Amino acid sequence: MTAAASVARFSRVQVEMLECVHQHRLLSTAQVHALYRDALSLRRTQRALAAMERVGWLASVRQPGGMKLWFVTERGADAVESIGNRAELRRKVIPREQAAGPLQQHTLAVNEVGVAFARAARERPPDEFGPLSWRNEIAHPIGPRPGRRGTEMLIADAELTYLQVLDGRVRLHWALVEVDRATMALETLVSKLGRYVRLHEHAGPPGRQRIGAGPLWREHYPDFPALLVVLANASHRRLWNRRWLVQSLWERDHADRGERIDVRVCIYSELMEHGPFAPVFMDDRQEMVDWLGRSPDDPDEPEDDPDEEELAEDDPLPAFAEHAKPAPDPWGRW
Repeated sequence: MTAAASVARFSRVQVEMLECVHQHRLLSTAQVHALYRDALSLRRTQRALAAMERVGWLASVRQPGGMKLWFVTERGADAVESIGNRAELRRKVIPREQAAGPLQQHTLAVNEVGVAFARAARERPPDEFGPLSWRNEIAHPIGPRPGRRGTEMLIADAELTYLQVLDGRVRLHWALVEVDRATMALETLVSKLGRYVRLHEHAGPPGRQRIGAGPLWREHYPDFPALLVVLANASHRRLWNRRWLVQSLWERDHADRGERIDVRVCIYSELMEHGPFAPVFMDDRQEMVDWLGRSPDDPDEPEDDPDEEELAEDDPLPAFAEHAKPAPDPWGRW
């Protein structure tokens, strides 16, 4: 039986669930259920995952305590590639050793950030942020390799796209996510964040045929995405201090060149408890704001923007699939 014929045996929700696991590399049963709870109960989610494991599309490992973690097999990747207009164009299959290895917790934490945004959108209809609205490990060219041939790449832990609707007006927000599990020195972390300054300035290789001028990121993003830094895996007191120090060191090292980059730092547990629209992020002014940079005193209305798309009251909202699945990337990164 061909991969396409096998896909046809399953429901639309199950096929999207397979695509979701493929796109995000590693998801727990609880995360999958959180993303699809409107369509499936926990029991039906477990049965759907088990059915795809039986046909060889998914495999699983167990966390301490019994929670299953799911990842796509080579056969499952073949099935995903038979899906028309799929969101993720890269073929991503991780071996069992990696699914159970030291990067497991980092991948799960990155995906839990995506789940938090999906929960927030569900609570703020008609906003849209679904299971396929973020992508993992997105590479951006930032210039030639120092002393070596080729282009140096900056790999963000995740890229997310959130569709917000207020008073009949729609706005698409982009953000890049970095999750730090307190495994690197602060100076190293801030130095890594400083690479986003190079991304902001990089104009592409000399002689490359381009449409328009300016930095290369404009070919992919309408505005430079906010940089969301999520701190985890330490005591709350240590993370509170780390959040403040990250912004202080960013200001010290990159204020002169990174002033057009919105860096917002939060503590993982606070983000999970209160959600991204709560003032849990510290901005570069060391003020507490939500992920969009708004303080609790700001009005919950979009600012006037000449480039903003407006919807009349009788116009239908854009279909979810049109916004959940990004267009192929013109940078050719994946």
